[in-house]
Amino acid sequence: MPDVTSYRFSVSSLKARELALFVAGTVTGVALLAMAWKFGIEEWVDPFLPGTHHEDSEAERWEFVIACAMFTGLGLALPILAYSRLAAENLAAAQLSRDVFVLAPQPMMVTSSRGLVLAVNQAWESFAGLQKSHAVGVPITALCESVMDAGMLRRVVESVDHAGAWAGEVQGMTKAGSPCWSWLAVNIIKHGEEGVRHQVWSFSDITAQKLREASAEHAALHDPLTGLPNRRLLYQRLERAFTFYRQTGGGLAVLFIDLDGFKPVNDIYGHDVGDQALQESADRIRRCARVEDPVARFGGDEFVILAGNVAGPEDAAALARRCIEAFQPEITVRDGVSVRVGASVGIALAGQVLQDADALIRAADEAMYVAKRNGGRCYVFAGENR
Repeated sequence: MPDVTSYRFSVSSLKARELALFVAGTVTGVALLAMAWKFGIEEWVDPFLPGTHHEDSEAERWEFVIACAMFTGLGLALPILAYSRLAAENLAAAQLSRDVFVLAPQPMMVTSSRGLVLAVNQAWESFAGLQKSHAVGVPITALCESVMDAGMLRRVVESVDHAGAWAGEVQGMTKAGSPCWSWLAVNIIKHGEEGVRHQVWSFSDITAQKLREASAEHAALHDPLTGLPNRRLLYQRLERAFTFYRQTGGGLAVLFIDLDGFKPVNDIYGHDVGDQALQESADRIRRCARVEDPVARFGGDEFVILAGNVAGPEDAAALARRCIEAFQPEITVRDGVSVRVGASVGIALAGQVLQDADALIRAADEAMYVAKRNGGRCYVFAGENR
């Protein structure tokens, strides 16, 4: 299988052979015509020319032939020199192109119009973990399985065939099973008058960048102490849940939970113990909720459960009771310190007196304060015991 520059080299070689044949043919033709003129045709033409003519000696005839050949050679020397310089420049440019391709920091490959890999550079070998000998001649669909899924690869190939180029972000899995991301650019190049089409695939590994972005996004949307979604992410999910509720009519409830007796923990044992108590409280509340129900830290010692597809008030009340019962055992933190906290729960059901997601949160918050006034460690529905 030829490398990426072999086609260009073959074209240059073909032109060199054609030029050599042209030069040889021209010199031979001129020499033959000169010899024919001096040794034959001149005798037939002289009688019809004006002036006095005499027959040339054999030496004069050969002098004429040699002179013609020399002038022909000198006349052809200029295009030969020009072509030689151009061929040398083309050869240097081709070598430079090959070096740029081979040593480029970006993983690159060249494929035929049928999708067979013709060449890969050193960066691609490191990127894909394959030797060049294992890549050349292989369909690109077999080499890009780790870079993108089959459906994405098919869409890229179709787009390149239709538009002549494609660029975008693709995701795959490494051999170790971890996710990886790449920025892929595909372009078509044509060679010669027949329009031989090759494709150049260029990859840029952006996995580190994507992981940094994901980490930054997670930090922006999650509580650093408990790892739970923060208020910002809670409102995003609540808006989506409320929209789904309005479209389908499925049950939707918000449980607003405030810890009872938590302030003395910070006052007596300090914030380190208080932070550990908050982490354990978050874990207990998370275990009470269903897997599909988001649990968020609203702020301080306040938490929110967003329960979707609840059949009615009974389901929401059962969830609230589980949260209250989860705090019956004392919370044990480091150094054997145990603290006792409770939970007051306010419940707001969508569809009763509420018009939007923000009103749902406010109603559940107000109901929680009613539960606190009722002595705590209990639950209250929005609109009750006011």
